[in-house]
Amino acid sequence: MQRPLSTLLSPSSGRPILVLRLFGQAAIALLAVVLPEIGDNRFLLAALVLLVAMPLSIVINRFVPQQRLVWLEPLCELLFVVTFVHFVPQWWVAALCVGLVVALAPSVSLHPKSFAIYTGLAAVLLLGMAVAAVTHDVPGWHILLLVVTLIYPSVLYYAHWQVRYITGLRDRSQRLESVTDMAGKVAHDFNNVLMGISGHAELAQQGLSSEHPVYRSLDEVIEGTERASLLCGQLLSFAGRSVADARRLDLATELRTIVELLRPVVPSGVTIDVQIPPFEFPIRADRGQLQQVLTSVIVNAGEAVVDDARPVTVDVTRRRSANQPGFCVTVADHGRGVNEHALAGAFDPFSSTKERSQGLASDSVSHIMREQGGSIDIATDAAAGTRVNLWWPEVPVEVSAMELRDTSDTSTSGTTPATLLVVDDEPRVLAATSRLLERAGYRVLTARDADSAERVFKQQRSIDAVVLDLKLPDRDGWDCLDQLRRQDPTIPVVVCSGYDPQPDSTRRTMPAVGYLQKPFRIAELERVLATLSAVHEPAT
Repeated sequence: MQRPLSTLLSPSSGRPILVLRLFGQAAIALLAVVLPEIGDNRFLLAALVLLVAMPLSIVINRFVPQQRLVWLEPLCELLFVVTFVHFVPQWWVAALCVGLVVALAPSVSLHPKSFAIYTGLAAVLLLGMAVAAVTHDVPGWHILLLVVTLIYPSVLYYAHWQVRYITGLRDRSQRLESVTDMAGKVAHDFNNVLMGISGHAELAQQGLSSEHPVYRSLDEVIEGTERASLLCGQLLSFAGRSVADARRLDLATELRTIVELLRPVVPSGVTIDVQIPPFEFPIRADRGQLQQVLTSVIVNAGEAVVDDARPVTVDVTRRRSANQPGFCVTVADHGRGVNEHALAGAFDPFSSTKERSQGLASDSVSHIMREQGGSIDIATDAAAGTRVNLWWPEVPVEVSAMELRDTSDTSTSGTTPATLLVVDDEPRVLAATSRLLERAGYRVLTARDADSAERVFKQQRSIDAVVLDLKLPDRDGWDCLDQLRRQDPTIPVVVCSGYDPQPDSTRRTMPAVGYLQKPFRIAELERVLATLSAVHEPAT
């Protein structure tokens, strides 16, 4: 099977330097054969290149450990350059330039004794070129070698600094990747804890009347888990591991919900003044990401006025952007504002004017807004404070059939699947979800890993839908979903997770797949199940 050129030239394959070296050597051999100006030794030069230099290059690339002895490759190149000049002395100046580039090979900078190796390579180059110049009486050679000797230290320092700088950026990127991965896993585990608390609180509520004194306390517990989930959502968004599901939402309803959840979260003494007209503002967005953006902006506004105890105002207006109708949420803190320098870098990664901040970084908010087709802009004034404008395009009246079902009556009578397979590795979450679904009238089967889920699904042919966690101990949920779909290509699946092991997976667009962010209420799960069942039935 032929391998594509992109594979051969991939840095991880270790082949780019070999391909380029062999290409250059073959070109030299060809020129030696076809150009009589090279001299009487041209055929000997071609034979030396083809029979010695090229096989040696292949041996070096094949058997020299790349990570430990890669610094030896420039030495081999320099010896080839010096040897070449003895055959073609009229190309002495060109060979000196090539040798200087080779002596500054960036791969050497990765070695702990890089400066000593650079010095040794320069000595080999200068000594070899000097011997060739004296042997073949090259005019003015001593001036050129003197210039190279004088400029080599400064060029070496610059090249070495560039490599170190790039290496530092790579190391920082790797550390950031580790931090984001850890943040995503911590948020996922914490969301599982919240899901267990919320689920068992709902179970306890079902055994009480709404007038019972404990019922209200359980409501407070559930609302507290929802507030904590908003903060976990910021970690998941930072880590790029949130499960996104864009759908038609009412911006006004979502904003009212977020504000009520955030009133106890904003700093003490800060109030939130909401001005929302009493009609619908339809947008298309992922509910989790929308909550993260609104939470971040409102919390940051509250932190900006904590010393002055001024109110934070939130209002929604209809506004056009780029000649497109949409809706704008304006969050104003009426604080002291920020200076022009801070405003210019507001969307840089990790930028903040506060020593401590609970809000999501502005660059992450900006990224989410772009993903949702919206925009964000910030205006500030020392006297009037800071105003953040979040704009979303209006959803047209012509929406998909699934969205129409999603915004219609979500009653599950007559359409809800009778048998569900719930797959989750957390025992408390699995127990709470199963018991809630059983009390809602479902027959529930459970599994704690992908292998068990596939085995139960194969044995029980009466399963009507699957409730699936993406983070499983043996394999991730997407792989499990693939296996289940091989057994039944149309089985409805509800992905209930806060952590996506494969955030760039193309499986996000699979049909008959719904999404829920942990922790969720059982009513939300029933709504998604009813929606998927309504879409699934016509196809069966």
